[in-house]
Amino acid sequence: MAYQSGYLPKPGAEELEHFEQAYTRKGFFGTFAWLYKTEDPGRVTKADDELLPKHLDLRKLEPPDLREAAGLPVRVLSSEDVALHVTRRSAAMPFCWRNADADELHFVHRGSCRFETEFGALTANAGDFVYLGRNVVYRMLPESDDLLAFILETRELLETAEAFHRARGLINAGIDARAMIAPEIGEIRGAKQSEYEVKTKVCGRIHSAYFDYDPVGVTVGWAGDPIVFKMSAWAVPVARSPFPPPSSAAFLTPEGEDCVVGVRRAAIGRVGAPGHSNDWDELWFLHSATREGVADHTGLLRWDPQGISQTGSRYTHPKDLSTPPDMQHLNINIDVKRRLVLSEAAASVLVPAVELDP
Repeated sequence: MAYQSGYLPKPGAEELEHFEQAYTRKGFFGTFAWLYKTEDPGRVTKADDELLPKHLDLRKLEPPDLREAAGLPVRVLSSEDVALHVTRRSAAMPFCWRNADADELHFVHRGSCRFETEFGALTANAGDFVYLGRNVVYRMLPESDDLLAFILETRELLETAEAFHRARGLINAGIDARAMIAPEIGEIRGAKQSEYEVKTKVCGRIHSAYFDYDPVGVTVGWAGDPIVFKMSAWAVPVARSPFPPPSSAAFLTPEGEDCVVGVRRAAIGRVGAPGHSNDWDELWFLHSATREGVADHTGLLRWDPQGISQTGSRYTHPKDLSTPPDMQHLNINIDVKRRLVLSEAAASVLVPAVELDP
């Protein structure tokens, strides 16, 4: 049931003297409404730091795995449900990794790397997601000297969103299964060892088990669901902004209860972006941009904590609804139900806020 009150802009208006604000619940997945205001709802004269948006330059992070082969990624943000880490691994893991606490979704922003897993091996390049289900044993080997990727961990099952979209009739949203690439059984490039260590994260602590064979080198075949796969973020057939709120979801925890991962592209059919009042924390990672003044900021992570409205722009509706053919603008968006906490390491790469249209 939809209600309305007061003045609403007329379709096709080229420019209006009002700010547009989206008010949403449950991240983008609950009830929502559009408000039109005479002032920018995100413009504050001053506020406590805990309420203000923050920008982190992930390119400046130096995780332990950048300097040491035995090092691990660095934690950036975390809550009870999720954690976000950054890796810049410069040498092959001398161990295998197993996460018994969470599913992992890797996103490669720069460079390339190889994952050798119990299900086979695959190589991921810039713009690729790599999904590794809980408890999967794998080894990561960089294939370039400029690797930069983030890793999202979710305690609840993280799954692709196609079932969610099908149930709501959004047949052109979410992930096209044809874009999912499973690993292949084949050559293992990890160094030969007399003893193989598997580091396992359990209840946030790291424990080790040892084998006299390579744990990712003994599978000769498998059949079943895609427990491990990669896909390009550019291949996610999501709606371009503006969009019905759920249509941008690519991955989510069951019914989007704790975490939703989306892919957003250049705006089409409007200039600027609406303000937003969200009851979840929002993360925006700028992977690619060609627009002048924005392209230099790829690699920035914007964190909009819950409790304050995001700034917006005045509502406009241009006559030309096409997107320039050279516009390669892509954001990875992560919405998290519970308030995130910034790690000490990540606090060192806070940078002045910049205006980046998502």
